[in-house]
Amino acid sequence: DIINELKEFGINTFVYDPKAYRDEVIHEYGLELLNDINEKAPYDAVIIAVKHREFLDFGLENIKSLMENPIVIDVKGLFSDIIDKNCLYWSL
Repeated sequence: DIINELKEFGINTFVYDPKAYRDEVIHEYGLELLNDINEKAPYDAVIIAVKHREFLDFGLENIKSLMENPIVIDVKGLFSDIIDKNCLYWSL
């Protein structure tokens, strides 16, 4: 739903999920997954929509390094306990 909404506004999206099954994602959603989180960086923003341990282990600093002006939308609140004044951070 997030991707479809962003596309309606003409926003290009890229999807990275280390736990998703590539063929299943293509079949069910028609989406190609990035092989590597850095593949299309730098990004304008990063939306963390799943609460995978891999993203927590990757860390907020590394996620911020994927962007020139870090904007992190953390739908699941994975990093909600971290206060970082060096990025625009939003969480539910």
